[in-house]
Amino acid sequence: MSIKVLDLLDAKSRKYGAIKESIQFQQNMIDSINYTLDDIQKRVGINTDRIQRANDVIDIDEQMFGAALSIGVDFYMQDNAEFTTQALSSIESRYYDKLSRARSAYQLSQTIYGRLGDLS
Repeated sequence: MSIKVLDLLDAKSRKYGAIKESIQFQQNMIDSINYTLDDIQKRVGINTDRIQRANDVIDIDEQMFGAALSIGVDFYMQDNAEFTTQALSSIESRYYDKLSRARSAYQLSQTIYGRLGDLS
């Protein structure tokens, strides 16, 4: 199932005590989401489409990538020095751990064919 940007916007506005209707907050969220989608594409190897607006839908599996996307948004929101709730180094290590776990889960969900046929 895909992920609604508005759902992420609601959750993060509560977390950071921000006004979700704020244009600046929405743009920071969109940028953070896009940076995280870029990381997922590079590290996991799936195609992702960048979003443009708060009412867009992110077409990735929520079960597999939701946690990595959520903490990635936190990482980039704090990395851009806009919002801070905890030490950046702490969230960075958790973020890369979530990306690694998402990659493993994705690879396990794929059927692998090698020279000798199906290797699943």
